[in-house]
Amino acid sequence: MKRIHWFSAIVLLAVASLTLSVYLYGTVPSPILDESEAVEAAIDFLMNCPTFTFDGIEDSIVIDEVIQVQQGWSVRINFNCSHPGYGNRIWQPLLQVITPHQILITMREDGPSYAVIDYVWDEIAQSYLYAEESEQPQLDRPKD
Repeated sequence: MKRIHWFSAIVLLAVASLTLSVYLYGTVPSPILDESEAVEAAIDFLMNCPTFTFDGIEDSIVIDEVIQVQQGWSVRINFNCSHPGYGNRIWQPLLQVITPHQILITMREDGPSYAVIDYVWDEIAQSYLYAEESEQPQLDRPKD
């Protein structure tokens, strides 16, 4: 009789532990496990974002740095555009100048959570990070 109670208690404890594990780990989003998947997703995001689709030069894309972050990857990419500026600039007067840019994209399982070009332009929100030019950090442009 005592053996049956011990056996029942062990089975109950095992089922409770398994249920708790499934609940805890089943609801936590898992990171993009593979670095190459994160880089591919970041390049795909860049090539479809308004700044790059307007006048980005595909052959200029260079992966600068890839760092694993909590539940994802941070990918820094250098690229060139045919004109200065950010976003869709179709109604703006533009100079024909090859302009180097650098974008930092944080890729998570459900897509990019952060995408900022030259530390001043939020590519997801399509807006400047700073309201006034005087607030913008002074940056060194990526070198060729």
